[in-house]
Amino acid sequence: MVLHKNIYTKLSFDPNCPRGEDTDYMINAKQFGFEFLLDNKLKIKHLPPKKSVQYWDKLRQDIYRFIYTREKLKYFNKISIRQLEPYPAIFLKDDLDYRAVVTSVNYAKRSLKRKDYVSYKESFKNAELVFKDAKVHAVVNAPRYFEFQKLWQEMMKDVPNLKGLRKHFNRF
Repeated sequence: MVLHKNIYTKLSFDPNCPRGEDTDYMINAKQFGFEFLLDNKLKIKHLPPKKSVQYWDKLRQDIYRFIYTREKLKYFNKISIRQLEPYPAIFLKDDLDYRAVVTSVNYAKRSLKRKDYVSYKESFKNAELVFKDAKVHAVVNAPRYFEFQKLWQEMMKDVPNLKGLRKHFNRF
């Protein structure tokens, strides 16, 4: 992403969205009146962390992420799930809970066949999280994003005045 000062001084990344933060940022930008353009001349080299993450753990993060995003969209008035077709809308629809549970159970079965009992246990835990922790996390934190957003804008007004950051902040 290439971000102009006009956007990053007004729009923060959501601290409650640690996975898929780039997609979340673009959704938030649309809500706050910003548009993103794709430049086919820009290239990116993705350098994922060295540590390997288990599938059940990525799935867990996505369960939290998509349930949270769907909840946050309830507060938005300029964007709908249909505008996010095909992705990430496919994971934000009414069948999200069903998809998450079925995927978790299927992976648990696969893990059991491989005698991977940790993944088996954690996959079933993912299925439970859909209806408990992930929903609570979403309902509690979605409205907090807007509080953080206001705080971010206030904080960014002071950043250019911080001696160590001034030369970096005002160069664009």
